Amino acid sequence: YPGRGDLAPTSDQFITLANPISSDRVVMRRSLVVSALENLGRGLRFSERLANFEIGAVYLPEGGDGVLPLEERRLCLAMTGPRLPAGWLGGEPQSLDFYALKGVIEVLCDRLQAGPISFEAVQEPAFGPRCAHILLDGQALGVMGELHPRVRAAYDLPSQPVVIADLALDPLLPFYHRAAR
Repeated sequence: YPGRGDLAPTSDQFITLANPISSDRVVMRRSLVVSALENLGRGLRFSERLANFEIGAVYLPEGGDGVLPLEERRLCLAMTGPRLPAGWLGGEPQSLDFYALKGVIEVLCDRLQAGPISFEAVQEPAFGPRCAHILLDGQALGVMGELHPRVRAAYDLPSQPVVIADLALDPLLPFYHRAAR
């Protein structure tokens, strides 16, 4: 996974569209994270707690056949807000955090009977101190972590933890088809 899903890759790492539908959509997306953050921003106007996912394609110039980019299916999970609704006892509610997202990924892989799943601590510029590569049977599956406060501010998200996971979908599909039988 290293090098993929960056929130700020250089311009030569994007595929530029000849006829974009709008001036702010002139390149093909390399990650689902940007749309996940935009969706969180819209959703947080109506609720303080959100847990969203998106499945879609990303387009990478490297690894294509020279004419067409590499099209990769991805799964993005995004969560923010209190872990539980405020109780009658009061007190400060705990936020959805890195470990809540890690649990979601572990349950997903467990239900698919995919594994073994492991996590390797890393540092990525878009994430804060808690960030990990996700490995499925030792192979890179994706990255997850708590969004860095500067990235959160750039998307006008509130000052509460936002956790994101960006996973390759294709390695999980054989497990899904087997579990669905």
